[in-house]
Amino acid sequence: MNSPDLGSAIVSTTTSNVKLLTVNLVLISFIGVAAVASVLCTDSLGHAATVILWALACIAVGALFGLLFGVPRPRPVTGAPSEAAGPTSGYQPNNNLIEISDWLTKIIVGVGLIELTSMPEKLKMIASPLADCLHAECGLAIAVGIIVYFTTSGFLAGYINARTFIAVMLKESDDQLQALVAMKERATQEEAYGDLQLIGKREATEPTASTDTAEPDTESRRAGPDPELLRMASDYERVRDPDYRERVSAKDRIAADMAAYLVRKNISKSRLLGWIEAQSSDGLIIAFASYVIAKPEPEDLPKLLRAAAKARLLHVKYRVCLSLRALFRLGYGNPADWKDAVALLEDYRDHARGRHDSSLLSVTQEVIELIRGKHG
Repeated sequence: MNSPDLGSAIVSTTTSNVKLLTVNLVLISFIGVAAVASVLCTDSLGHAATVILWALACIAVGALFGLLFGVPRPRPVTGAPSEAAGPTSGYQPNNNLIEISDWLTKIIVGVGLIELTSMPEKLKMIASPLADCLHAECGLAIAVGIIVYFTTSGFLAGYINARTFIAVMLKESDDQLQALVAMKERATQEEAYGDLQLIGKREATEPTASTDTAEPDTESRRAGPDPELLRMASDYERVRDPDYRERVSAKDRIAADMAAYLVRKNISKSRLLGWIEAQSSDGLIIAFASYVIAKPEPEDLPKLLRAAAKARLLHVKYRVCLSLRALFRLGYGNPADWKDAVALLEDYRDHARGRHDSSLLSVTQEVIELIRGKHG
């Protein structure tokens, strides 16, 4: 985020805090004035203490109802079932309070509507003990007013703070949790990146001349992908473990196996690109990206961009970003292709923002800044 955006965010947050503080001060002042007025209606210190305790109890009850009506709800998760649980799925928040809030809110509204006609009599019955503490001819009316006034004030205070302060506090907690998990995810992917580089060194024990051509091998495209590679790509796409970390770990293992197989068989990237353009398989795309990391070559960038444009899964896009970074660090590719790479990464970044994937968002931004720092 650039500095003007950061400054705007700070000003916006400060303004919101000032508004919230102002509203709470106004509520407290009105509550204080009403409390003083209520105490003045008593004839002894004991009765005054009783009135104050009743007022505090009403505020507490009202604040509880305000919290139940105003408790913030989590944003619903949307997207493909294979990626519905994002990086924070290992730490699911406890939503019991939200569920209880739903139940109680419906019960309160339902019972309130049914008992609406008898509400005045029940309110008088509740206020009768308090009226005995008020030395005035209109003690019952004052008692009813105290209950209604302080309960309503408590409700407003609870609702406003639930919708603002508590919502902000929960969001900050979720953001910190996402950042922590994103760091762990980044470390896991960097470890996978290092493993792929080791695969390239281990499998290619004997240097072989590159068999790549400028265009995909149309003959191999007609013949279809290598059966073993296609099987592994299908296994990758079938990974559906509900646990996020186990799912990513399984996908990383299969991607590494495909990279090792491609290096060992010395399959040209042009042939692999031809299979991808014929199949549009995310499993083959991550195989291509992993192959580039394990065995980078000067002519890889335009082929990688053509393959990466077909990627759909977030995990595949993350691996593409790592392969682009590997090619950039080696100085491969021409400026025109790197401009196309920035456009692709911007699309990835928008997808990451829409899916709230902080890991992919971070790596796309990193690679974009690297490219723009050199190629503008």
